[in-house]
Amino acid sequence: MFSRSRPVVVSVVLLLVWITLATSRVTEDPLRLRFVATLFRHGARSPLLQYYLPGDQERWKEVGPGFLSHFGKGQTVWLGREFRKKYIDREKFLSPEFVNSEMYVRSSDVDRSLMSAQGFLAGLYPHGKSDIGSNVIPLIPIHSMEIERDFLMLGRNLCPEYTRMVERLNNETIFLEKNKQIKPFLQEMSNLFHTKFTLHNFTYLMDSVLTNHFHKFKMNGIDDDAYNKIKEIGDWLTWYHYPIGASGRMIGGSLLGDIVKRMQECKTPSFCRAKFAVYSGHDITITSLLSALSIRPQNIPDFSSYVTIELYTSKTESLVKIIYNGDELLLPDCGAKSCSLEAFIQATQNSISPPHVDECFIDSSANDFQNKYVPQFSVVTISVFIIFFLICSFVLLQWRSKSLGRMIRL
Repeated sequence: MFSRSRPVVVSVVLLLVWITLATSRVTEDPLRLRFVATLFRHGARSPLLQYYLPGDQERWKEVGPGFLSHFGKGQTVWLGREFRKKYIDREKFLSPEFVNSEMYVRSSDVDRSLMSAQGFLAGLYPHGKSDIGSNVIPLIPIHSMEIERDFLMLGRNLCPEYTRMVERLNNETIFLEKNKQIKPFLQEMSNLFHTKFTLHNFTYLMDSVLTNHFHKFKMNGIDDDAYNKIKEIGDWLTWYHYPIGASGRMIGGSLLGDIVKRMQECKTPSFCRAKFAVYSGHDITITSLLSALSIRPQNIPDFSSYVTIELYTSKTESLVKIIYNGDELLLPDCGAKSCSLEAFIQATQNSISPPHVDECFIDSSANDFQNKYVPQFSVVTISVFIIFFLICSFVLLQWRSKSLGRMIRL
């Protein structure tokens, strides 16, 4: 009987061996985290624009407009600690102590962003060993650029064509109907703060109210219903003013292009300049990047909100994930919450291909004609003039040669 069952036993053993070998091959080539880029909004700040609310001058006098509050500084340190827990303690992606070759840090040249970058790094690498001694926060370089030239972090503010696009959107029926719909509420706010508010200047009101509410300051005349209404309108404006497509390419394409380039380099570890890229920016930086990724923003990014792009690779495959405030996002052009690096590059190619910056400076049809055809016309005109000059010179030389010949014969 044993002899009859022997072929079955052998078959089972061979099957188990094959499964073991197949499993070992899979485990020998796991997906590994190769590159991380994270963009975060600066920490909580004081109102950026004019102080509209009663008491603003007093409560913010020691901070000044647009500067990080004490709470905002703590936010950035906390965010750095959370990244340390994930990418150093759990993932073992970064070294426990700062290594210059592993990291690139970029910030807009605005104090609240630069300070937020410092706070984030202090949380990521707290007191410890460094090349200048123990129990010292490591000195980490933070790169920046003049605001007037910083398309990477502030592309929206530097793009005239995007500004004109917003003006066109503000004349569309949907915008005018929205303005009409909320007119009674805006009139109420106008009476309360003695300032005429419409959807066109609504950000002035929104900035003061949202900032004070975040810091839990009481605001006379602003109850929970009024706050929720202001937040709802602000979220709608964010959604409306950040359509995907050309606008995303113009205002977020530079930053997305920088991230994709670094990601491609880090697919091969030996070519990777820095496997962790950190960008400290603003709410408009986040919404611009999301728009470039064909993800239409649904609300105003809160203080210290962050977008993280992760690249995992093995010998045979790659995987890209996008995380927004801890939640994985659906990649519209991939149709899933993750996709291969090749599919990701293909999906974002239109958003990062030049000349996305050039599109920002297309003024109008008249200027388009001037920029495109006037230089060509000038070249043609100069060419014709040169040819005419050469012909005239040739004719003149021939005439003088004939005249000289007649004089010699005389």
